[in-house]
Amino acid sequence: MEESLIPRKKREYLRHRAEILQAAMSLFSEKGFHNVSMREIAEKSEFAIGTLYKFFSNKEDLYKSLIMEKAEEFHSALIKAIKKRERK
Repeated sequence: MEESLIPRKKREYLRHRAEILQAAMSLFSEKGFHNVSMREIAEKSEFAIGTLYKFFSNKEDLYKSLIMEKAEEFHSALIKAIKKRERK
């Protein structure tokens, strides 16, 4: 979908969510899930902790969202690779 077709508020929401998930991915990769707090994710993403809770109900919800997003990216790449191979 072309970015200009998405309303500004929705683009901003998606951008903020992506920034939070990126910060969480970095921290989880570095320290592990159990050694990271929502406060650390808030600090790294440069959002107030309350803002994180507007996007995710808790750390587990955030982690699940991150895993689902990465799984979808992997699935899309896999389907693309399979289709490319089938065309040969």
